[in-house]
Amino acid sequence: MKLIRLLHASYDSNPEKLASFDARVGDVEIHSSRINGSDKAILLIGKTDFSPFHLSGGVADITSYLRPIEMSLEIAIDALSVSLGTARKISSPHPCAALIPDSTEDRHALKEFKSWRRVKRPTVFPFADLRMNLLEQMHLVQDRIDGLPLVAAINCHGNGIGKLHDLIRLFERAFALADRKLINPLYAFLSTGIGDYAHKEIHHWISELRHPATHADKRESYLLDRDVISYLPRIHQAAIDVFMNKKTWRDNTSDRLARWHPNPYLTTVDSIINFKQGRDVTIDMQLLDPFGSYPANLEAVLTSPPEEWVLPSEPNQSSGPSVVVHA
Repeated sequence: MKLIRLLHASYDSNPEKLASFDARVGDVEIHSSRINGSDKAILLIGKTDFSPFHLSGGVADITSYLRPIEMSLEIAIDALSVSLGTARKISSPHPCAALIPDSTEDRHALKEFKSWRRVKRPTVFPFADLRMNLLEQMHLVQDRIDGLPLVAAINCHGNGIGKLHDLIRLFERAFALADRKLINPLYAFLSTGIGDYAHKEIHHWISELRHPATHADKRESYLLDRDVISYLPRIHQAAIDVFMNKKTWRDNTSDRLARWHPNPYLTTVDSIINFKQGRDVTIDMQLLDPFGSYPANLEAVLTSPPEEWVLPSEPNQSSGPSVVVHA
């Protein structure tokens, strides 16, 4: 049996001359295809062996296969990006995965194929409204004006790793601390605010995300955008809270002011949406693919996938946030 994984790659320049290729990266066979109506995007299709033993009760567990096949596809996408000398953007088309039978036994097993094993993290996550009329409130940030370029840089990144770097740099600037020394003061500050942040959540940002997202020297692997994307909304909310409400800038104290409050805002790791009743709100959300790896591209739909591809009969429902309204 074979597992098929698809990714959509768009570029700032036309990849026409390089878009049609076949390659092999590790154990993954890769084929690229042009997308009708687009001169700056291609579809990459990865194929690898899949054990029928991971198909049980109609549910296909591809957890252990995902990272290797996605990494191989990203390598091909990055090779094209380097060849073109331009940026790339990765998303998942629909469908984004399928199974192909190799034998009569495989075909029989796939008759019961209903869904992919659900990932543990949400595949839909919202964003807090972090906008503010700073031009009318410049007097509030005069003592932390050196942090403003970092706040602006956070919004400029087209990739998650770059955004994470500047979010962490903003925390470091605010508390004049780095690495693990930052965890306790940052938690002490955030725990008195509106985000319901837990100590283990802050520890995860600083100890488990920051280092492998920054350094690639001694580790067997390092983090990519897909590894951090679902954490960024909560970290971004925390960073703006620190920038606007930390009482003493460039100091390791955790005292808080009360001069900015997002609406809506996010609580808990699962990003429950909270907003004040009676106020106009805009809720923006990001939909990920069923595996929580990449943004779902709602415009990249394969209307006629190959007949040999077997798709789940009951596609996974997106797992997302709850909404809480406060009077």
